[in-house]
Amino acid sequence: MPNSVNGDIVEMDFERVFERWDYRKIARRLFSLPDPVELYLDLRYVRFAYATAVVPLIALCKHLREGGTDVEIAYPFDDSYWRTAGWMELLEGRDALPVDATRSFIPVQSYSDSARLNSVISDVLEVLARHMRCSAGVLDSIAWTLNELADNVLVHAAEPGAQAEGFIQVVSHPGQEQVDLDVSDYGRGIRKSLSQSHNPGSDEEAIRLAIEAGVTRDKAAGQGNGLAGSVRIVTAASGELTIMSGNAELDVSSGDVSAAFCGAVPGTSVCLILPTNVEIDISNALWGSPPTPEFEMSHLNEDDHIEFVVAQEASGFGNRETGQQLRLKLQNLMDQFRDAKARVDFADVGLISASFADEFIAKLVVEMGHLSFFSRVSFENANPFVVRTLDNVISQRSQAPHISAREPADGDVAP
Repeated sequence: MPNSVNGDIVEMDFERVFERWDYRKIARRLFSLPDPVELYLDLRYVRFAYATAVVPLIALCKHLREGGTDVEIAYPFDDSYWRTAGWMELLEGRDALPVDATRSFIPVQSYSDSARLNSVISDVLEVLARHMRCSAGVLDSIAWTLNELADNVLVHAAEPGAQAEGFIQVVSHPGQEQVDLDVSDYGRGIRKSLSQSHNPGSDEEAIRLAIEAGVTRDKAAGQGNGLAGSVRIVTAASGELTIMSGNAELDVSSGDVSAAFCGAVPGTSVCLILPTNVEIDISNALWGSPPTPEFEMSHLNEDDHIEFVVAQEASGFGNRETGQQLRLKLQNLMDQFRDAKARVDFADVGLISASFADEFIAKLVVEMGHLSFFSRVSFENANPFVVRTLDNVISQRSQAPHISAREPADGDVAP
């Protein structure tokens, strides 16, 4: 179907790759026709799509439908990617797909209250910890950024007396050592929110104000550090940040800030790209005020030891995939808490397979070195069978040619 505007009907078609630029095409088209009766998007020939384009599209479609616009989407002929990512469910107004920590992808999630938001962020971090090796400070940076940006939706996006809805997706690329984060809503936007305490003359001016530390619509509602802190984290990690709200877009890359016209974007959409192989000094990035690490409450005990209870991490201990997930999570915890010793507790674990033990423990012993590993990691409550299995696989792995225990495969932790 050709791109056209017929009266109050907008028809647009896309092919090959659907990316953020294509989302901006839709927003720009709607800028000249803000209240169409019908929006038709033909995506049948799209072969690949980015969450940075689809998540804000979900918010846009929700906004249009609530305003009375009939939105119709012709999905790609091969829509398996869209189903796996959970995009079709939310675009069609259905509930989000659940997050499964044993799977290496994170479907797009929706939330409208703090309880749901806390659950979503906990699930996201669990998947990342199990499926991707992150340098020190990265997981905490992701947790802090998601909490701040997503909470901004609940605190600032809704009109007084109304409830806001936000959408989150985290896409991890182990082969590229990169994580993409997207938080979008269809609320009142940054300019209207800040107008309560400031007088920005444009959407661009409002976004520029919002990325300054301490700027907020209401000091009683927040400190105004969410976007400002996100900019500092992205800059410290040599990542990228994009903020779209109203008709303005602000891009931060290598510390440089640039602005562009993006059309009619309801609410706010924030996208971050963070490398996972670069250590982030989050305390320095956040003005010398380190946040409470996301894993501290559940994995660090009163003696500042990492408590890794194997029976609580999985329901079975017979395959390599589970072993790899537990190894990556333990590595991430040890990277996060560098001065903490780790206790791997095998209580209530009756049997483990050699494959599981090799993937979980033996590869980590070889990578760290025997002395370094056993000076920092201890085993507790392992029965004689588990002990013999661990002894055997560590011995065998130590005699075999060295194989790195770092992430072996190139794939995405979300479509």
